[in-house]
Amino acid sequence: MKFLFIVIMFISFLIYPIGVHANGTSFLEDSSSPSGHVLPMEEGIVRINKEKIMIDIANDSSRGFFDMDNPPLVANIQVIYEIVNETKEMMDVPIAFPQPGDSYQWNITLDGENVPLSGKVKMDTSDLTGGNLHKEWVHPRTNENYVFSGYDALSKVSLESKTFNIQLKAKESHELQINYEAGLGIDETRSLHPVYRLDYLLYPASYWSDFKDLSIQVKVLPKSFVHTNLSLKQNDKDTYVAEFTELPKENLVLFISPSSGVVIDLFHSRGTALFFLVLWTIMFLITHWKVLPKMKNKILRQGISLALLFLSLFIGYDILSHKLLGYPFTTFQFIVFIGYVILLCFVWVLSSRKRGGGD
Repeated sequence: MKFLFIVIMFISFLIYPIGVHANGTSFLEDSSSPSGHVLPMEEGIVRINKEKIMIDIANDSSRGFFDMDNPPLVANIQVIYEIVNETKEMMDVPIAFPQPGDSYQWNITLDGENVPLSGKVKMDTSDLTGGNLHKEWVHPRTNENYVFSGYDALSKVSLESKTFNIQLKAKESHELQINYEAGLGIDETRSLHPVYRLDYLLYPASYWSDFKDLSIQVKVLPKSFVHTNLSLKQNDKDTYVAEFTELPKENLVLFISPSSGVVIDLFHSRGTALFFLVLWTIMFLITHWKVLPKMKNKILRQGISLALLFLSLFIGYDILSHKLLGYPFTTFQFIVFIGYVILLCFVWVLSSRKRGGGD
C-alpha cells in the first residue's frame, strides 16, 4: 500500500499548484481575423514584381501538466515585396495593410530602413475580399465542411487596416518587408480536436498596376493536420509551399489541427475517446484478475503487470488531460483522472499480493 500512497501523493502534488479547479472553460469559438496583401491608398503606377509570403505557425504558450486548455496559436508572418515605381519621378506612396485582429511585433522596412506605422483606417470588407468569402470551415482531420456557429469577423461591413508611407525612387526596384505576429481563430465545438483558422487576403494585390510571381510557404507544428483552399504542396513533413505566376482567384485560407497527443489522436469524438478508456480499464481489470494469475513464469508475469500499469496510466493521462467536458464539468474530469489512477494502483497492488501469496 505504500506504493499506492506515494503515487497518489505525487500526482496530487503535481496537479494542485497549477489550479486546475479554477481553469474550467467552455468550448471556445473565436473567429479568424484576416490579414492580407498591402494595397495603395492612392492611384499610381507602381507594380509588384515579386511577393514572398512566409507563415510560421507556433504555440503562443506551453501546455502545463494536466492543462486541459488548448493553447492559442500564432502566425509569425514575413512578407517580402519587390516593388517598382514605373514613373520618372520619386513617389510618396501611402499604403494600407489589412489587419483588423490582434497583431504584435510589427516591423516594416524598405530597403533595410525602418518604416513606422502611421495609423489605421477602416476599409470596406468587399474591397479587401473581392466579395469572395470562404465562410465555411473545414476540419483538416476529416475534410468535413461545416458552418461556424460563432461570430464571424468577415461578416463585418468594414475591416481595420494598418497604414504607413514609403518613398519610391523613379524607375527603381525596392524591397519592402513586413514582419508581424497574428492570432489564429479557433473552434473547439465541432470535435475532440480544435480547428485553427488563418485568413490571408490576396485580393488587395489587384489594386497595384501589375502583379507577378507569388510564392507562399507555410510551416506548421509537427504532426499537424492541414487543409488549405489553394494548391499548396507538402514540401516536407511540416512545410507547405506554392508558386503562382499570377494572382490566385481566391484568398488564402488555412485550417490547422495540431497533434493533441499519442492515443488521443486516434479518435475524433469525445464520446469515442471516453468509451475506449472505459474498455481499456475493463481490460486492465480482467487481465490482472483472470489472465496474469494463470501465468507460471513469475518474472514475465510481474513484467507484464508493471508494463500494463504504466501504459494504462499514460493512456488515462493522454485522454483525460484534454478538454472532453466543458465548464462546469472540467473539475469533474480531474476527479475522474484521480479516481482512475487510484483504481489502477489499487488493483495492481492487490493483484501483486495475490500472485505473491500463490507462488
